Amino acid sequence: MSGNHPHNTEPMLASPRCGAKTRSGHPCRAPVVAGKTRCRMHGGAAVLARRKETRTL
Repeated sequence: MSGNHPHNTEPMLASPRCGAKTRSGHPCRAPVVAGKTRCRMHGGAAVLARRKETRTL
């Protein structure tokens, strides 16, 4: 990609962030999984979490 290629990063920058603590102690800056509060790396895409949601409905 060239340096002057336009990028539409506004939706990515505006999306909510995970916020889980990383091993370094800083908050995670990855976007959350749709309908969740955590990113895919911190449990937002966990199968068990999805199963619990379907049971409570």
